Amino acid sequence: MILEVKYAENGAYDSACKGALEQIKAEGYVEELKADHIHTIFKYGIACFKKRCKVVLEKETDKTV
Repeated sequence: MILEVKYAENGAYDSACKGALEQIKAEGYVEELKADHIHTIFKYGIACFKKRCKVVLEKETDKTV
């Protein structure tokens, strides 16, 4: 499981969640887990603004296993 949390400036939850998921990809976190032979990876992009939040989930599965 990979979690990335962003502040949703002015309540822009969708773009903050998208940015969090893009950061997971850019930082290469998925490749590190795959190198450790992890076959199912849950990626969570979380956006928070004041007392509310939005969570977006992407599931990545290694289909060669």
